[in-house]
Amino acid sequence: MALSASAALLVVPDAASAAFRLTVPLDHSGAVPGTLTLTVHRDSKPRASGPVTLVLPHAAGARSGEPYEWEELMPRQQIVTFDPRGTGQRALRCRDLEAADPADAGAEAEACATLLGGRRGLFRVSDTVEDIEAAPRLDRRGADDHRRPGLRSYVAQRYALRYPQHVRRLILTAVTDAAGMDPLFRDTPAAARRVLTELCRGKLCNRFTRDPVADTARLVSRLVPAPLRGPLVDRFGRTRQSELSREDLFFVLLSGDSNFFTRPDYPAAVTSALNGDPAPILRVARRARDAARGVRPRVFSAAAAAAATCEEVRFPWAWQATPPERTEGARQAEAALAPALTAPFDAHTLAASAPMRLCARWPTMSAAPPPEPGAMPDVPVLVLEDPTHVAAPAEAATRTLARFPRGQLLVTGLAPLDACAELAVTRFMSGQPIQTRCRRAAALIPPVEPAPTSLRELTPIRGVPGRRGRLLEPSPSPSAI
Repeated sequence: MALSASAALLVVPDAASAAFRLTVPLDHSGAVPGTLTLTVHRDSKPRASGPVTLVLPHAAGARSGEPYEWEELMPRQQIVTFDPRGTGQRALRCRDLEAADPADAGAEAEACATLLGGRRGLFRVSDTVEDIEAAPRLDRRGADDHRRPGLRSYVAQRYALRYPQHVRRLILTAVTDAAGMDPLFRDTPAAARRVLTELCRGKLCNRFTRDPVADTARLVSRLVPAPLRGPLVDRFGRTRQSELSREDLFFVLLSGDSNFFTRPDYPAAVTSALNGDPAPILRVARRARDAARGVRPRVFSAAAAAAATCEEVRFPWAWQATPPERTEGARQAEAALAPALTAPFDAHTLAASAPMRLCARWPTMSAAPPPEPGAMPDVPVLVLEDPTHVAAPAEAATRTLARFPRGQLLVTGLAPLDACAELAVTRFMSGQPIQTRCRRAAALIPPVEPAPTSLRELTPIRGVPGRRGRLLEPSPSPSAI
């Protein structure tokens, strides 16, 4: 069958398979010839004419996951997961970008854009929206295409704006506002102040600090003249010099949203750095970088993430600006950031964030950014907010909620959903009322104490005196590993 610019072909490999191959135009406008083959997964329930719930990833470059992760929460819906273009089994690959420092990958992103050529402007959320809309039209054995009640995050909001008549309900997690991500992370400093204070609530950090927010500000000020440097032993036992800039410190704090063992180590590692021992914070920073780089491309495509970010996010420079114009735009944005907004970091740290560096030299192909969202459709919306997040903070969730006439907010943990949140999702999808907060929402892992710098700081295990007892004493910090 020949495909026109707006057509799609859904191929079912066999009756027992839950995976579909979806062929879509590379360019839905028809200006660029070619097609893409995407993968759609369906849950194990028999296909029916009832509602379909489409689950999408919340991060650019990420695949959607498997339907079974949501199947029990939505027993009456057909669950479908959709790997956006450039992700999953046919992920875009730029190997140098995959191996780059995730906090500073501008040069590798520029090389990736050259490698992708004219395709680099065709992996935007707007393209994925058209893929979703085209997908069911030829699948007459599946559910009717006007019954898609549940989606997730930024892609879901843009789909709802484009095709409101095809959306019954929305569930949004790790929320990015419909206007797009803020590359300056202006909501994050306030969230960081709140999260770090909660992390050390009561007397949890009193043995080494009373104010992790003030400690962060002190370390940032020390990093202004030059990065922190020190020796670090790698996994092969080799000692190498490592360094930490204030931009790296900001990246470490952001990474704690998805890396459970980064944030509990953070207050003590900052304290150690202030006391002259850089090793703990250097180890935490290495773990954060390695976690970002260690994801398989079929799970997260760095190339697809770069293409979606650099071709769609509104940066503080003119669309399709030259690299020197972007440098000037970043400088002006930095000058406009008030200290009260950026604390405990500074304006330079936000203006040199990972997305700002990633796209500073990317040659933009898209003619213009997505239009401003305006009024959102009048559909029921459930926003799940994790109060421990700093990259997708409560401020973004609140702003998103205000765009919808019928929005509900549930404060809960997201990784994984706890029993309270699971019940809320199930009730929301069946049209029943839900609670507004889970009693034990998003419990934080308690902070650890600073790593020792000598055996003298360790108390011998009872019954084993001297150096042997101190050597047997467990380390108080996972970051010492």
